[in-house]
Amino acid sequence: SLHRDELIEQIWQSDVDAAQLLWDAGRHVRRLLGERSWRQRSGVYALHMVVQDDGQEFDRAAATALGSGPMMERLAAAEHALDLAGTGGYLEWCDSLWVVTERARVTRQVAAVALEAAQLYEHLGRLQDAIVACRRAVAVDSFDEAPRLALLRYLVALGNMSAAIHEYVSYRGLLSEELQTEPSVELKTLAMNLGCGV
Repeated sequence: SLHRDELIEQIWQSDVDAAQLLWDAGRHVRRLLGERSWRQRSGVYALHMVVQDDGQEFDRAAATALGSGPMMERLAAAEHALDLAGTGGYLEWCDSLWVVTERARVTRQVAAVALEAAQLYEHLGRLQDAIVACRRAVAVDSFDEAPRLALLRYLVALGNMSAAIHEYVSYRGLLSEELQTEPSVELKTLAMNLGCGV
């Protein structure tokens, strides 16, 4: 909140039209943000805005999705959390050091929520949606085996063997090239049953 004279001095300084400019500014603020956004009482002006924090909303939705509530409530929360997260990296425009830890935390949450959504879709018999959710988890963390394993199982369940084989070969190559390691025994066994050379 600022007194009228302070506002004029800070923004328009010695402009002779300052009073008219202040009135025009208030009118435009109310038009854009709503009648209650710009208030004036006894010469004191205040800007009132409701700020929606998508980060906190994501955290609440993720907690519900990963909780133990009713299945459809958890699925709706998972879908909402993933919508809020979007497809880009969390605060990818920000290169400050403080964001590194928070970005890692949110990335882990997005992957966990996507994998949970896949499992909920599976329970509902919606395997195509489960595959999409698994691919979202894979896109977030390409080295995590859990969504890869789930993805292969859903592809096999739909009879899409060629896609399952392609996913396994791609993942095995990624692990070998980037981490000099191999898939787990469980994933290798599944791949062997698909006819992949392991």
